[in-house]
Amino acid sequence: MRGTVPRRPSSSRHVGMNRIGTAVLLALALATAAPDARAGDGSAINVLGFSADGRYFAFEQYGEQNGSGSLYSTITAIEIADDRLAKGMPMAAIMDPDNPNLGKEPRDKQLADIRAKAAADAAPMLSQLGIAGAGQMVISVRDSRARSILQPGEVKAAQKAVVTAVTLPADRFGPDTRLVLREFDIALPRCKDLVSGGHPNGFGLTLERKGRPTIHLRRDQTIPVARGCPEKYGVAETHAHPLPDGSTALAVIIQYFYTGFEGPDRRFIVVTGRVR
Repeated sequence: MRGTVPRRPSSSRHVGMNRIGTAVLLALALATAAPDARAGDGSAINVLGFSADGRYFAFEQYGEQNGSGSLYSTITAIEIADDRLAKGMPMAAIMDPDNPNLGKEPRDKQLADIRAKAAADAAPMLSQLGIAGAGQMVISVRDSRARSILQPGEVKAAQKAVVTAVTLPADRFGPDTRLVLREFDIALPRCKDLVSGGHPNGFGLTLERKGRPTIHLRRDQTIPVARGCPEKYGVAETHAHPLPDGSTALAVIIQYFYTGFEGPDRRFIVVTGRVR
């Protein structure tokens, strides 16, 4: 996936076969994963899971943009094997706080409404892809607080506490299997005056296993405009879905930090692959 900073909403043009089932899945996710809607531009993530066949993985990220105060929810589906956006994705809903038609609802109610809109818009597409909540979380980095919207000071703390290497469960991936994230400079003229040192960071992610070849899941060649000018990355969560052929669909949630209106902002991208 090449970046998911919320920018503009897209509309759905596809109708799936199991729309009601997907809508129920999304509604349950909204009910169980909604943290306090507080000011600050550290987005939260809500995992919607894999398709049963392991071809796709979907997630939502949502929050409140610093500066503008806009509320947003972006739902993204990824093709696992090719580590790229599924066609028609991402789909986003954004609420302008200056809209006179909003009324006087509390901010948490407004955020719940915008998330519900994004879920409804994305439901036909997710049904078509077969997203059904499959898979399990096998790694969660507590200090990332990936399921919580963060205030500015909390974003800074999360940035300082990033984790760049995690050990995967031996019973599923074999002994001494690690995910390792490495950062490196990428020269981009658009970021020259926006990051310390003049160069933003790209990253690579590898799966390293004792006595077996290293698997390169991702290595940035450039940084998409949608990702801004990142300065720091860290592993937040890892999800896995075993498949009948003996392979495992893998989705690694990466948090990244870039300079926003009021200090560092936090967003998420996901790296995917199939491993044996």
